[in-house]
Amino acid sequence: MSDYNEKEMKMMYPPYLDNREYLDALIDSRIRYVVNYAYNNIPFYKELFDKNKINPETIRTKEDLEKLPIITSKELIKNSPPLSKEFSFESEKGKGGFRFYTSGTKGQPKIFYHSRDDMKFMNEISSRAFHMAGINKKDVVLNCFPIGINVSGMATCFIFNEMGIKQIPAGVAPFPPKEQLIKTHKPTVLLSSGSYVDRLARQLMNNGTDPKEVGFEKVIIGGEASSLEKKKRIAKEFSAKVFDLYGSTEGMIMAMGCTKGNLHLMEDANHFMLYDNEKKEFIKEPGKKGQAIMTTLIPIGYEKGSVLINYKIGDSFEFEDKECSCGLKLRTITPPHRSDDAIVISGAKLDMNDIERLIYNEKMINKLTGEYEILVDFDEKTRTPILNIKLESLGKIDKFIGEDIKSNLINSNFPLANEISNGRIIMNVDSVEPGNLDVLKIKGKPKRIRYIKPI
Repeated sequence: MSDYNEKEMKMMYPPYLDNREYLDALIDSRIRYVVNYAYNNIPFYKELFDKNKINPETIRTKEDLEKLPIITSKELIKNSPPLSKEFSFESEKGKGGFRFYTSGTKGQPKIFYHSRDDMKFMNEISSRAFHMAGINKKDVVLNCFPIGINVSGMATCFIFNEMGIKQIPAGVAPFPPKEQLIKTHKPTVLLSSGSYVDRLARQLMNNGTDPKEVGFEKVIIGGEASSLEKKKRIAKEFSAKVFDLYGSTEGMIMAMGCTKGNLHLMEDANHFMLYDNEKKEFIKEPGKKGQAIMTTLIPIGYEKGSVLINYKIGDSFEFEDKECSCGLKLRTITPPHRSDDAIVISGAKLDMNDIERLIYNEKMINKLTGEYEILVDFDEKTRTPILNIKLESLGKIDKFIGEDIKSNLINSNFPLANEISNGRIIMNVDSVEPGNLDVLKIKGKPKRIRYIKPI
């Protein structure tokens, strides 16, 4: 029996979600609307279409989007203050709402405006997403997303309020202590980044509290990529179900894990295509990883704040060719790889998932906390990039841990091994004493990759 009445359920699960043909037709109609809306109301797109002699009336279906230029975060940043006098991605029709900032993990933060209509639509889509994970009115949520100028904390506070769910908007501040909040309010759901959840488990254990006993039934992790190994560890530590939330400032909640463990795109809110950067073509078939190209959608008649069409969001994933047993017709994808989570140097790539796969396994679970950072430096004399990987130890430093992790990274990554063996990259891996990582001192989203010098 659902906690939600028929009207509320229809808001979260409109009839078109039961029929793939109807859903595709709805997506096409929203694409037509948003393309015309952008041309008539967003200065950047008016100029872009006119410059490329594009008639917005010729964009009728999702396939037609392939005719349009692909844009990146560079255009978004360049056409917003402080680099521009105007907010060229904003519509003057948009009313109310918020200007949210991205975390600025890779430099200048992006600014994105969500109007009052955007926020209303976001509540509908996000309510469905959290309901898909089994969250309902009986739950109490400990919301540990940052509360402030970023979208994650602010938006989820509004969403749970609209869903009629009690929440504690704890954010990431140390006071009051999370353990005190947990004992007082007995939350059943924890919402946070994977890194913060793992850190909270260690804080509880250090204070003599078994994370399994605090009462979390569901843990929702988002804001950064988390390896399968990390998610398994979190599930084991809290004895709870772990769900993926894939979101961004620009697209809000873009995909959500269901109770069957599959990650569903919110296709009626954002349309995704995949692009092959090497072949310079769009990927048609499922099972092939590509760069995610996003177009923001909204119901016809709604007035959007900012619009993005064919926006390379910086993540990559695969479309899966399967129907989920949960019954939803929304497409499923593989866990996204975020561009912020990798270093590419002279053809070699080091992914944070590669590191997490090693430090979260059973062999290291009693030796390392799971916290780490990568400092990228550059030797001016030899013109050689340097990767300094630091791992937080649970106790006494064991120098063999760093050697073991380094050996495994090299053995599992031929391009990286080749660059190191030829002296084109220097890589150091060391464990450090608890509390000695700089990433632990940075507020907000952990910046695990930091550049000391440009490479």
